Amino acid sequence: MNKALETKSLEFKYPNGSAFHFPNFQLNENNEVLILGNSGVGKTTLLHILGGLLKPSAGEVWINNENVYSKSGGKLDHFRGENIGIVFQTAHFVQPLSVIENLNLTLKFSKRKFDSNRALELLTRLGLQDKKLKKPSELSIGEQQRVSIARALMLNPKLILADEPTSALDDKNAETVLDLLREEAKRSQSALVIVTHDSRLKSKIQNTIMLEEGMI
Repeated sequence: MNKALETKSLEFKYPNGSAFHFPNFQLNENNEVLILGNSGVGKTTLLHILGGLLKPSAGEVWINNENVYSKSGGKLDHFRGENIGIVFQTAHFVQPLSVIENLNLTLKFSKRKFDSNRALELLTRLGLQDKKLKKPSELSIGEQQRVSIARALMLNPKLILADEPTSALDDKNAETVLDLLREEAKRSQSALVIVTHDSRLKSKIQNTIMLEEGMI
């Protein structure tokens, strides 16, 4: 089984002085991990480093045997677009565009053409097929979160990163979203990393990494 993700001696320091040292870990294809910890221990910082969005002060991130931060500029953007799907804690959209047009934007840094069937499949599985022509501002917070999940899965990424993907959802939709993330990870032979405070997920994902203040 191929190694989808590996971290080595990751550290990050913010200009205000907050510093983090993260434990090493690795995930093979089809593996999943839940990253837990109190506020302020660097969970979202770690997620952004894994996603190629925040360059670490030290250490390395390897995805599919490629060193992410050996790349920069357009090469890093292209690599991230092809290999990483990110569900942010707060959904970000281009507001004048419709839901399905926002999904289309996932292909900006990819050479692949927009697949309307794939977009509609994901929206349908998330109960959003009738929202495809709506603007993001016309959706509830929970619906926006589900659209952001569809967007992250559009290109069958090798690494799926989810920051509090169920926090804005009721029990039924939280279970639907978790099932979809896991099913898509399995279907795409992807690694899945979830950062959360949601206690509902702790009993469903056995592999966990606990970040603690002692690591800072």
